Amino acid sequence: MFNKREIEYILENANADCSKLLLGGAKEPGIRVKECVAAILARRKLRDKVPLLYNHPAIEYPISLSVEQCSSQETALYKSSIVKNILERTQEKRSTADITGGMGIDSLFIASALGQRHLYIERNPLLCSAARENFALLGAKSIEVLMGDCREMLPQLQEAAPLLIYADPARRASGSGGKLILLKDYEPDILSLKAQLLQIAPYLLVKVSPMADIRLNLELMPECTQVHIVALENECKELLFLLEREPAQQCTLHAVNIKAREGSRTEFTFTLAEEKSAICRLATGEENAAYLFEPNRAILKSGAFKTVAQRLNLTKLAPSTHLYFTDEQSAAPFGRLFPILSVRAFSKEALKHLRKEFPKANVIARNFPISTEEVRKRAKIEDGGEVTLFFTTLNNGCRSIIICKG
Repeated sequence: MFNKREIEYILENANADCSKLLLGGAKEPGIRVKECVAAILARRKLRDKVPLLYNHPAIEYPISLSVEQCSSQETALYKSSIVKNILERTQEKRSTADITGGMGIDSLFIASALGQRHLYIERNPLLCSAARENFALLGAKSIEVLMGDCREMLPQLQEAAPLLIYADPARRASGSGGKLILLKDYEPDILSLKAQLLQIAPYLLVKVSPMADIRLNLELMPECTQVHIVALENECKELLFLLEREPAQQCTLHAVNIKAREGSRTEFTFTLAEEKSAICRLATGEENAAYLFEPNRAILKSGAFKTVAQRLNLTKLAPSTHLYFTDEQSAAPFGRLFPILSVRAFSKEALKHLRKEFPKANVIARNFPISTEEVRKRAKIEDGGEVTLFFTTLNNGCRSIIICKG
């Protein structure tokens, strides 16, 4: 744990050049400069990501990668709400466990939301030691720190009899450090562990890569009853799969967009069966709609392309174009509404006119044979401005330019 002088050093050098601090370390007797610089760098990353930790300068950060990979405060709060809902539904006051502890952000928020015993399990001794001190500093008395590989800690888990086990397996390739997408490549291997874990706890919450294929993972985890697609400020951050020992319902998908700046969130819930049977209008090319609607990233990732159109009374541009016409503003909470200025057929001549009319504009290509970057390059339009140009394909096959305000 940092002493008083080290905490002062961290706060005094919050915006300093860290390379210079390291070079001048010998001039700071009684201060572990290397550890303090690690804390300064970590706090810069966590200022907005995890304000709770940022506000405690005595927190230690032994491994920089764990800081980069840890959950944000907002997504950790969301996970704690999932666990809290299970607790309220089952009326069982039992412990919970995180078998891939890491920085301990998820453990902190799950434990604080429930007020029950929580097991933090981590095999890295540096992370374990830091977590033990950090939890004590933050007053998280209900968290019990256990060091070891989760596969070797099954007897302790069995004895604790948790209501829910949370797992956020490592998704970095050993050696190269590249990001892993497929569940079978994660460490620990949840696919081989899930049967044992569900014997210990009736609920298992698994976090996977936000780039993972939802439907493929549902096939691999048929015990899944809920999928939570979590976006933060319209950026898809997490995919959470809730598995149950005795799944008694069809799986529901929850597309959630957390708007931290506004202090709100939207949630669009549906089932795959509902999406399969949903009927939506397709554009005829003769529409004179007031707005173009683009769903938020969580809805797009979830694949609720027809359901969102049916529920919100939208007209889909084409089966493979996930943009929609509407005359209403009721869809606004679930994405972005762009007032339409005009719709034009795409051609070289049209592109030439656009360059003169809008020398500066936001360019987006969706279901279009040319990428966004290539369109911008060919049109020689500078990025930015108060107009957005959508290059897309309508249901009649017509390649179009939809010119929107905003």
